[in-house]
Amino acid sequence: MQLYVFGYNGHLQLPNAAPFRKAVYAPKLAFSAETENTKHVKVLWASWSDLIVAYTREGEVRSRIRHYGKGFNHWEPLWQGTLPITGFFIRDNLPSFFGKQLHNGVQGYLTADPPLISFFRAKGRDGAFECFPLRHSREVLGIRITSADRVLVSTKRTARHPDGCVFEVPSLQQLVEGLRHRGNNNVHPHSFEDEVRCEFAPVQWCTNATTMTALDRQGRVFTYASDGRYPKCLGRPSGDPDAASRIDIAQPIPYLEHCTVVKIASGGYMSAALSEDGELFLWGQACPGAKGELNVLKDRAVSPDDRGRVEKDSNSEAEFVRILDVAIEGRLARVVDVSIGWGHILVAAEVDKGNGEVARAVLAAGEGGSGQLGVGSKVPFAEDFVEVEALRGKKIRDITCAGYSSFVVVEEED
Repeated sequence: MQLYVFGYNGHLQLPNAAPFRKAVYAPKLAFSAETENTKHVKVLWASWSDLIVAYTREGEVRSRIRHYGKGFNHWEPLWQGTLPITGFFIRDNLPSFFGKQLHNGVQGYLTADPPLISFFRAKGRDGAFECFPLRHSREVLGIRITSADRVLVSTKRTARHPDGCVFEVPSLQQLVEGLRHRGNNNVHPHSFEDEVRCEFAPVQWCTNATTMTALDRQGRVFTYASDGRYPKCLGRPSGDPDAASRIDIAQPIPYLEHCTVVKIASGGYMSAALSEDGELFLWGQACPGAKGELNVLKDRAVSPDDRGRVEKDSNSEAEFVRILDVAIEGRLARVVDVSIGWGHILVAAEVDKGNGEVARAVLAAGEGGSGQLGVGSKVPFAEDFVEVEALRGKKIRDITCAGYSSFVVVEEED
């Protein structure tokens, strides 16, 4: 596999990029069978200031984890060559990292076996950090930190929520104190579950500046808002007294209830859902202060004759969620992956041309001032999707957008 990187590089978080370049405008090959003798690569964490990559070399069965960017290089030897990988299913065996996409970057990681939550903290004024682990019950599945520094914890099950839940802790420090002092450092989730934000354990979940998005086992998408000032970011009506319009606990997006979603993505003030049929749904808005807005998300033009009807139905499902039609070589394409950073979005798509031929493309839109769109030049804002020509024809395994950077894993060409 190969890893391509592009975008902001102010903290030297892009591997194999020239250290004096704060922005990389075209995809740069960072990992490949030739550069690192790698057969599997996976981005475990990315933010505006750091990157964590797991990779397996030919002939090895254990992963190596490498950190790039600001801070935490000291802990790399703790993980080097110690975690087993079977094939590409490395996410089942590797630690789950948490932190903030902006500001702090990575702040810790969670392991299931042994059941530990490890936190990074400043060690002194010289910029050094240390890592300290605390034991948790095996029911904790993951951790996310919101833009307001509140902590969301996903659990398998609790006494009050047999299907699991996501609950909120006011701060990372309070989570640390709870793990230290409750239940002899083997705390159970219900010790904190006074503020439940999602009444099931998501199979996927992500956060952006205002919203948590969660996917359940039936392929339904739910959203919860920590900031009610941006109703478009919910992807559903809000503000009415009925339970379906609540923003303080995750509720389903009505527009998506008739399809099965297989992947969700979120970043900045936008979110996306990818269906099993390859349809891509978007909702949200550009980041405040952005130089534009995605055309697909702009408010629809309304004729004078229809204005009254539209105002009456302003909370209708279609006003929040939009479908993005992707075409390759003039044919409607199937979307296979999507990721969203702080104001930019990348989409991978493919179309069957017949006779066993498949045309593939990666498209990008949104903010591009730091090169995160990968189009080869500085683009303040792309309102329409443009092709990342350097990745044309490549089979995409995974896309990660974070902060002002982008990371694309592709299968090696024969």
